[in-house]
Amino acid sequence: MRNLLLSSFIILFSLSANAQFAPDFTVTDTNGEEHNLYSDYLDQGKTVVIKFFFVGCPPCTAIAPDVQALYESFGAGNNDVEFFEFSTQSSNTDAAINNYLGGLNVTIPASGQGGGFEAGDPYRSGDFGTFFGTPAFAVIAPDRNVVYFRSTGNLTQVTDAILETGAMMVEEEEEEEEEVEPTVFNFEFTDALGDPVDNVVVTLEDASASNNTSYVINTNSLNEVEITNFEEEFPGITTPVFRFENTGPANEGLSIIDLLTIQRHILDLEPFTDPDLIDAADVNTNGSISVTDIITIQRLILNLTDEFPGGVDPWIIKQNNIPLTLSPGNTIDIEVEMVKRGDVR
Repeated sequence: MRNLLLSSFIILFSLSANAQFAPDFTVTDTNGEEHNLYSDYLDQGKTVVIKFFFVGCPPCTAIAPDVQALYESFGAGNNDVEFFEFSTQSSNTDAAINNYLGGLNVTIPASGQGGGFEAGDPYRSGDFGTFFGTPAFAVIAPDRNVVYFRSTGNLTQVTDAILETGAMMVEEEEEEEEEVEPTVFNFEFTDALGDPVDNVVVTLEDASASNNTSYVINTNSLNEVEITNFEEEFPGITTPVFRFENTGPANEGLSIIDLLTIQRHILDLEPFTDPDLIDAADVNTNGSISVTDIITIQRLILNLTDEFPGGVDPWIIKQNNIPLTLSPGNTIDIEVEMVKRGDVR
C-alpha cells in the first residue's frame, strides 16, 4: 500500500513539474537571429515574456501599442526582461509578420515559421492552462517556472507577473532641461553731443495699446540686463517693447553757456546746423528759436521754475518702443539718443 501511495505521489509530482516548467526552445526570429530560451535568457537571469498572436488578429492589433510600451518600460530587451511574439498560425511567413508588426511600430522579436509556431505548441495544447485564443501571454521566470499564462488583453496582470519574477522596470530618466543662455541687452544712452546720459529708467511694456502691463528693468552698472525666459520673467506681455524715460530734473545740464550759444544762433552769428541742437534750443516747442526760449532756460537755471512750459518733457527720446527679440547666448546692443531740451553746448 505504501509503495502504491509513493508511486502515485511521484507520478503526480512529475506531472506537476512538467506543467510548471517551460520547455526549452530555439527559434529564429523574422530578422534571422537565433534565440535559445535557456542559455540566452533564463540561465542569464532574465525573465521571458511571450505574446501569442497571428497576423491580422483584431484584439492583438488593438493592444499592440500598449505591449510595445510595456516592452520598452522593461528595457526593450536590454535589461532583465526579454519579450517575444510567437505566431499561432504556421502559415504566417516572416515577411507577413514583419509587415504586420512593422505597421504597428512593434519592435519585439517575433517568430513563426522560424520555430515560433512549434515553440508555442505546449502553451496552445493546454500544458499550462486552457488556451482560449489570441492574444495570450506567458511569463517565464529565470528559474524556468511559467508563472503566468492566460489569454487576455489585461496588461496589468502581465505586468504584475513580470514584477513578481524580480524583474525591474527601467527608471525613467528625468530629461535634463537644456540650459538656455540668457540674452544680454546692453543699453547705451547718449545726448545730442554724444555724452553719456544718466537717470534713465528702462521699462518693458506691451506694444498693444490695450495692454497696460509693464515692468521696470533693473540694469547693472554696465547698463546691461539679462533675459532668459521672457514668458516666465515678464508674464502678461505678448508683444514686448523697451521704453525709456529720463527722470533727471528739468534744469539738468543747463548753464549760462547754453544761453550764450542760443543767443549766437538767434543773431545768426553761429547758427545751429544739427537738427538735434535745433530741437534742444526750441524749449517751448513752438517750432522756432527765440528770446522766449532763452528766458525759459534762464528761469530754470535760477530755479525760478522746475519745469518747461506746458509740462513739456525735458528730454526728447529719439529711439523708443524698441521691439524685444531674444537671442540666447548673445549680446544685443541698443543705442538710444536723448536730446536734453536747452542743453546745446
